[in-house]
Amino acid sequence: MTTFGYLCSLILMCILVSSNAQLQQNFYAKSCPKVEKIILEYVHKHIPNAPSLAAALIRMHFHDCFVRGCDASVLLNFTSSSGSQTEKVGIPNLTLRGFSFIDDIKKIIEAECPGVVSCADIISLVARDSIVVIGGPFWNVPTGRRDGTISIASETLSDIPSPFSNFSTLQNDFAKKGLDLKDWSYYLVLTLLESLFARHFQTVYTILLELLVLKIHL
Repeated sequence: MTTFGYLCSLILMCILVSSNAQLQQNFYAKSCPKVEKIILEYVHKHIPNAPSLAAALIRMHFHDCFVRGCDASVLLNFTSSSGSQTEKVGIPNLTLRGFSFIDDIKKIIEAECPGVVSCADIISLVARDSIVVIGGPFWNVPTGRRDGTISIASETLSDIPSPFSNFSTLQNDFAKKGLDLKDWSYYLVLTLLESLFARHFQTVYTILLELLVLKIHL
């Protein structure tokens, strides 16, 4: 096993993925049986042409999950409660990329199964498949998430960890999501990799980020 492969396996063993009774494998087996195949084929076709987008999609997933759970509320442009001041325009999300990628996949899936597959599940599956395409590990993604209808820009500042926060603040932020000091240490590594070595360690950065998302969103 390569050093990279060993690192991936070690990280996978260190982070325990919790489960949720509402989610299940092959949730769309009857209602939209081709959804995972459609997503996988689209990711395989496009991510190799723009590999940096894999990290961007994982980051989007992470930011979505840290605010109100993994409900795709980061995609909303307008809600009845917040108007146009949704998570998408929150300060931590202004540098997010990959929205059009998700939109394009959603259009294909809607043509296949109108009104069936949630955007939250699409983001989760795209995040997993993007990891696989750039050489990361595969894992099963349970589905059955429901899309949120509440999206408030200010919550991104209060919920998404800031790289400028002190230790106590970050510890509290992570504890609110059911994460511990070990998870916080992964986040610290992510921050350092993103700011100092992103181009050289993009794959490791991306995998670490997705593993944190896995522990948060289920």
